[in-house]
Amino acid sequence: MIEVGHPAVSPDVYDGVKEIMRLRREGEITSEVVAHSRAVRSDVDIAMGLEVDRIAIWYGVSDIHLAAKTRDTREAALQKIGDAIQYAHDHGFRVRFTPPEDASRTDQEYLIQVIRTARECGADRIGVADTVGLLDPEQTSGLFRRLRAAEPGVEYDFHGHNDLGGCAVANSLAAISAGGATIVHCTVNGLGERVGGITPTQVIAVAIKQKFGVDVARLDRLRDLSVLVERYSGIQMPPPTIPSQETSPSCTSRAYTSRAY
Repeated sequence: MIEVGHPAVSPDVYDGVKEIMRLRREGEITSEVVAHSRAVRSDVDIAMGLEVDRIAIWYGVSDIHLAAKTRDTREAALQKIGDAIQYAHDHGFRVRFTPPEDASRTDQEYLIQVIRTARECGADRIGVADTVGLLDPEQTSGLFRRLRAAEPGVEYDFHGHNDLGGCAVANSLAAISAGGATIVHCTVNGLGERVGGITPTQVIAVAIKQKFGVDVARLDRLRDLSVLVERYSGIQMPPPTIPSQETSPSCTSRAYTSRAY
């Protein structure tokens, strides 16, 4: 899947999603295209108008979000979530629901209620986001085991960040190993909010191949893709270091030379 942004945010995002969908119709893009939407019908209408493959509806459900951001009760949040998902589903669209930013901070009993509501209203995927980077691998495994036991018929995504412990890759692997996550979110070069960013595509693709024997990307093209995104984003990656050819690999003290992209 390719997440292409939130077309209701601004005209340039809308135009970008529109162009991507043109490429999708012409066969240049074969991945499932996913557009974001708040849990409001006006956002859903915009995403549906672009004829994306899937609508990713989101609504913050931690007590912190409900108290400080939306000022909703838990019951009101469930109603809004269910209405938006049902609306998109009734119009024939596939839906993923994600409690954004801090599903990892949400009371787990309530999180299960949210997942159950989303599922009953038509969502076939649930995203579990640790956008503030609070989880470690053990906590991630425990969370996904509990969610899988409570709502086993749901396909889960995991969205990890590196803010507090640099654990996005490790947590992604833990979410898969726990038997819960069938999709992990990643960006090329790990580009993402704040200093840590999220799970890097080129790292998690190799790790999934190594740990689970699954090909999720053409590994021989990852370096070229990384360089391309570096060039267009203007965000430099650390240059790789390789042993100097003049230095024997058996030496205790080794010299390294940097090779810039």
